[in-house]
Amino acid sequence: HNYLLTGPPGTGKTTLASAYAEEAALSFLHVPCVELGSSFQHQSAGNVAAVYQRAIQLMEREGTKGVIIFLDEIDQVLKRKTEGTNTDSNEVVSTFNELLDGMQTDYRIMTLGATNRSDLIEPATLQRFTILHVGYPETDDGVIAIHDAVRRKCEEYARAHNPSTKLFQPFSRTDYEALLAFGRGNENFKSGRVIERLLIGSALDKDV
Repeated sequence: HNYLLTGPPGTGKTTLASAYAEEAALSFLHVPCVELGSSFQHQSAGNVAAVYQRAIQLMEREGTKGVIIFLDEIDQVLKRKTEGTNTDSNEVVSTFNELLDGMQTDYRIMTLGATNRSDLIEPATLQRFTILHVGYPETDDGVIAIHDAVRRKCEEYARAHNPSTKLFQPFSRTDYEALLAFGRGNENFKSGRVIERLLIGSALDKDV
């Protein structure tokens, strides 16, 4: 089965894919799709095929029981087919669709894609995925959990370099209410990526 994770930026699509692979004890190939494009005619389709060949090698030569290929920003290479001169882009889509069909029947390879713009993707390709929406937290507790996870991550990183470092004081409910107010006014402030950037910026301001 192949899944397409859709939703706004910074909602943890990459983290979710990586965590799933770890829980399932599968090899994980993270492929930024912007790197698959090529300025050489017809090379982009070859780049896509090489990713799947690498996954097959992991199973045949290294004995891994299965592989998850995670195609980040998949809309960068699987744009809707067009009439005219953009044959390279169309060839990439056709190659990918053939590979996707073949992997489902012959190999233990799961394709996970992530995109913020599923509307840009070729409809025939979308039909080959089960689409899962990954959105912002719907509750205050969900937003608070992201703040707590990012703070722990920052603290662990700082202590690894200096065990006596303390970046943040414990947050009170009043502190959380002030933070939650930002997300109520602008959903971007519910994004794990934005929260991480703000907290890391706060830590850097302390000259840590």
